[in-house]
Amino acid sequence: MWSPPIWLKKGLVCAAALVMIATSCKAGEDSGYIPPSGQGDCAAGVTPSVNWSGCDKHGVNLANRLFQGADFSGADLSGADLSGTQLVSVQMKNTNLTDATMLNATVSGGFPQGAKLCRTTMPGGEVNSKDC
Repeated sequence: MWSPPIWLKKGLVCAAALVMIATSCKAGEDSGYIPPSGQGDCAAGVTPSVNWSGCDKHGVNLANRLFQGADFSGADLSGADLSGTQLVSVQMKNTNLTDATMLNATVSGGFPQGAKLCRTTMPGGEVNSKDC
């Protein structure tokens, strides 16, 4: 009777293990990854409660999204498009919004305090340059 060589057996076991790992997380399910203290999960996709604190996301297109309880504290969102975005109880302390566009965005729970506004297009269309 034929028996596969040991390297083939190990290769199949490893391949099976990879398939099990890759399929163990369903879409939208928390991976369990815990970012270092003070740093968000910069590789995380866009979700309503994303934690991108301290992340460089300049120029990102976040138009027409819903963010509820998201944390952008200390993040670089300069040049980002937040047009039509719904911001509900979002943290933005020390968030860089230089040249960002928030046209027609809705903000619930008060405008996020502590964000850096420089040539930032606000929800009503006015440009705020208070921090330039």
